[in-house]
Amino acid sequence: MSDRATTKAKNALRKANKEETVGDLELIGDPRLVAGVTTDFTGFGSFDGKYIISKATHKVTAGYTVGIEARKCLNGY
Repeated sequence: MSDRATTKAKNALRKANKEETVGDLELIGDPRLVAGVTTDFTGFGSFDGKYIISKATHKVTAGYTVGIEARKCLNGY
């Protein structure tokens, strides 16, 4: 396989794998939790690891909460 074909195949695989582990959480409000930030999740068993926040929605109603959408960071990139 040529270098160009190998690179194209690796990029396609990486794109498919990056959405393998995703989740939504509602947390106590924290203004540091915004899109693009990485954070370590612990206490979730096999889901522990570094995640990147893809979306954060901050709400102030009876209290301050933040809803986040996050995906697990790929190792080795």
